[in-house]
Amino acid sequence: MKQHIAYERALRALREFDRQIAGAVTVSGNAFTEAVRLSIQHFADADSVTLLSARSAPLDGSAGFSLPAGDPAGIVGSETSPLWKDLFASGRFRACAKNDGELVSRKYRSWLYIPVSAKKETWIAAVVARRDGKFSEAEQKAAEILAAHYSQSLRNIRARNRKTSRIAEEARHAMLLHTQASATRRRAEIPGLALAMDYSAGTGSDLGKTWKTGLNSLLICTCDLTASDAERQAGMIYLDTWLSVLSRTTMDAKAMIKRINSDMLERPEECYASLALVKHAPEQSALEIAGCGNIGAIHFSHENMDAKIFDFGPAAGIQENAEILSYQVPAGSGDIVCAFTDGITGTRKRNGDLFGAEETAEIIRKHYYLSAPDLAAKILAAVEEKEEKGVNRDDRTVHVLKIE
Repeated sequence: MKQHIAYERALRALREFDRQIAGAVTVSGNAFTEAVRLSIQHFADADSVTLLSARSAPLDGSAGFSLPAGDPAGIVGSETSPLWKDLFASGRFRACAKNDGELVSRKYRSWLYIPVSAKKETWIAAVVARRDGKFSEAEQKAAEILAAHYSQSLRNIRARNRKTSRIAEEARHAMLLHTQASATRRRAEIPGLALAMDYSAGTGSDLGKTWKTGLNSLLICTCDLTASDAERQAGMIYLDTWLSVLSRTTMDAKAMIKRINSDMLERPEECYASLALVKHAPEQSALEIAGCGNIGAIHFSHENMDAKIFDFGPAAGIQENAEILSYQVPAGSGDIVCAFTDGITGTRKRNGDLFGAEETAEIIRKHYYLSAPDLAAKILAAVEEKEEKGVNRDDRTVHVLKIE
């Protein structure tokens, strides 16, 4: 065969391949495999047939070797032949002028094995088999050019896919942080109430919000969400919206969390909420603290000069009939209620211990005379001062309500 004819067929194959993936920002493994399958047919002549074998995920990660599903042309000689795996492992182009029937059926005289490799691993392999005659030296060189082009394209696409995925993840995370900042920023100044936050960790997991439920009545929410970035953002919007609605009802805090738990269980994606709700009305002698999950709450009694730590059950969104714990505590003048996420109590100190709820309670006991903003800031400062630097941090949210 004349050399230019072989290269023309290879050029047609390359043009078809580039046409198949042109304009795509990302290319899936299936799309890449299909592009190779369609393009390699332009390289085969009237006396040749093609077969494609691929790993299941050439662009998305490691996957096991697999022979092609279906072989209408009857190219495969023996599916159990170790040559298939050996060729995949070698990652090298191969031309066979005298077929022995082990890899390719004996009804074909010669064949070309065209691997598509990345990181020394073959992800796709095309076999071009000819019934009569052998492949010329020009055809073999043209096939090697095809293999090199496919392999370089695979490497480029994998790198582009990773970069695009990283950019998309960064964009999703930025949207999450924007949602978090927007939700916590929209708050009115309320005497005796303070919200202190340290979101420098950038996890976007916490939410602190207060709703006025009456002239002087409040619903205070301190929340920590566990989910992927996309679901965490959706969960944050969901909680902000739902609690805004529920705060206008006569439901108590426990009933609100039960409703949220039931609703979160119906979400198709996993999203769990650890939250503490404090419902306070000045005309009542007690306030309600309800919660679920790994969240902290403390009540300091000015009369007894003592602080009580409250524990809660599983987070919302985990189990249907989860026990939601609720406490009625006195609301006397000078009493303090503090709610905080596990970014406070889960912080590891330099001595290896966790900061813990008891240490938070001790700060409240010693500094009960401070205003709510100063006390909340004091707790955050104490955590930052004692934390072990360089350890993975989490968002930190502290709500302090000081009854006047």
